[in-house]
Amino acid sequence: MNKQDEPTLAASIDSPAVKRKKARFGRGAVWIGIAIALAAFAFYIGIGIYGGYHAVG
Repeated sequence: MNKQDEPTLAASIDSPAVKRKKARFGRGAVWIGIAIALAAFAFYIGIGIYGGYHAVG
């Protein structure tokens, strides 16, 4: 395989302001994902507690 056929990553041509905006969006997306996961886990625990009370009584 020739060197010019090797896959490479090109340097980003975005301005620093655009890079900051993309990084902020990426961090926000991660936090939204964490919030959704925590809400789903809380819902799961709530169902378990509710079901536990009704199974016993």
